[in-house]
Amino acid sequence: MSEIRKYEKSSLSKEIVKKYIMPDATDEELFLFLQKCRLYNLNPFKGEIYAVPYRTENGVKYNIVISYQVFLKRAFSNPNFAGFQSGIIVLNQKGEIETREGTFMLSEEKLLGGWCKVYRRDWTQPYYVAVNIEDYQKDTKIWKSLRAFMIMKVAIATAFRMTFPEELQGLYIEEEIQEGNQERNKIIKEIVSFVKNNNLIEKAKEFIKSTGKNELKELTYNEMLKLYEYLKKEAKS
Repeated sequence: MSEIRKYEKSSLSKEIVKKYIMPDATDEELFLFLQKCRLYNLNPFKGEIYAVPYRTENGVKYNIVISYQVFLKRAFSNPNFAGFQSGIIVLNQKGEIETREGTFMLSEEKLLGGWCKVYRRDWTQPYYVAVNIEDYQKDTKIWKSLRAFMIMKVAIATAFRMTFPEELQGLYIEEEIQEGNQERNKIIKEIVSFVKNNNLIEKAKEFIKSTGKNELKELTYNEMLKLYEYLKKEAKS
């Protein structure tokens, strides 16, 4: 705890990051994390910046992401900030593409994406961005339950970064990051194919049930790797 208080008074060290935040990080990842903290004056112990671990075939890697609240605060503090609007893009019951403010939508409607419009006092026109949900959606519980809000956050972060590059250039929120998600999708496809080719559906179900999960997509990346190894052994027996 003394090390954390020391950081708040002075600066963050490589040793503190390694101990409390990124225990499996390489020297390069630690350097990049420290540089972002110092260049943008971000405090990881206040939740302003954090590292999200994900597993790959080469071990644990980290995505360095920024708190959504940091984006809002940095934009709001700019004297030229003049407000913003945001919402979602849906295919409504009439088969029409509709852009609406907020995140309300009916269960019969299809969510297509999110949008954001940012105003600056020194610009004659607002900056507008629209993002496609297919480019960002992840197979996680929060994305499944809050899809509309999550894709709207992506649109807001993208628009704010383009409107206020001096404050936000090179910074991303977790919802925008795709690394790790690609690795998950890759291993899922491999497992599904292996199970079908070797008639191991029941074995796969038994393993998934033993983890307390109901579906393959609910497993962590590490659990997926263990499942894959288990299925390979079963195929040989």
